[in-house]
Amino acid sequence: MEMLVRAVLPWPGFIPFHSWEVGLLIPHSTRHYAYNPNFVGTISNKEYQIDIVINSLGLRDNPITPNDRVDVLAAGDSFTVGLGVQAEDAWPAQLEGYINSASVLPKPIRVVNGGVSGYSLSQIRLLIEELTLSFQPKIVVLGVNSSAYWRLSDPYVYLNGNAVLSSMVPQLKTTEGGFLYSDFSNKRLNRIHLWLGENFHLGAYLLEIVRNLGEKLIRPEQNDNKVFFSTEKKLTPLLNELGVIKKLLSSRGIGLAVLLVNQQEKDGSFSATEKEYNAIVKAYCRNSGITVFDPLPSFESFSLEDPVFRMGNDRHWSKRAHTVVGKELGAFLLQQNWVRNSLLALK
Repeated sequence: MEMLVRAVLPWPGFIPFHSWEVGLLIPHSTRHYAYNPNFVGTISNKEYQIDIVINSLGLRDNPITPNDRVDVLAAGDSFTVGLGVQAEDAWPAQLEGYINSASVLPKPIRVVNGGVSGYSLSQIRLLIEELTLSFQPKIVVLGVNSSAYWRLSDPYVYLNGNAVLSSMVPQLKTTEGGFLYSDFSNKRLNRIHLWLGENFHLGAYLLEIVRNLGEKLIRPEQNDNKVFFSTEKKLTPLLNELGVIKKLLSSRGIGLAVLLVNQQEKDGSFSATEKEYNAIVKAYCRNSGITVFDPLPSFESFSLEDPVFRMGNDRHWSKRAHTVVGKELGAFLLQQNWVRNSLLALK
């Protein structure tokens, strides 16, 4: 039976390492993990194949020397770093190209991509704090992925060369080629399940079956006692973090503009939840004096409910989405007097 289970069923609880992550991530004392400086590699899956080149500062961007002038810092998570597209197609590069082609500035500007996949807004803030000491940009454009608000309480952390959710660490065991995961809340059962997953696959499946049957028989009403929070309450930690970033940048004489990140559904639509998140963040930004840009109206206008702004089963922005955001964001920023004045004052 064990041989049959191993031949027919997947390895219970097995999560393979991403081969492209080997060497890409390194541990970090405050941000949990960071990109490995000077890393060169490739990400390849069913949806895309892209090159990953990290500079000496741990950023997916061209090399930056101490004498280089950085005018705009783009900060955010995977939607900013451009997971799924080449570096030159990500919205920070597209933003730089659009502003420089507009011919309204005395000299070309430099936009640096400071995105890191999986980062919470708190991790992004820590990176902004470091980078704005390394160079002094005039403006930070912050990609805010409101749908990932939960990362503030459950961030991705470094584990054996991979980024995993902190809540999963006690439930993971490193094995050949990846991790074994057990979702048993009881520590003893968790250890037993992980041992079975590594040594006796049939036993692991049987333990899961017994657990599932027990939950149905003993606690059929368990889901009725869940506590639900309002959208405003769920986003409160994210908004508070946004306020801290605003205060930090203001103390350093750096302007802040927020780019709202919206994820397109498979049917080409954008969920009502996404729009609700946008409305809450925009209201906060208006009340806090933060410039905010929402690309969702442009997405809806251009897509006509065709899923062209995502990559198949992957929700990350497609090359077309990055192009639209770079152009629309650039036009929007150049309309803001404080942005124009900041960029026109460049020496």
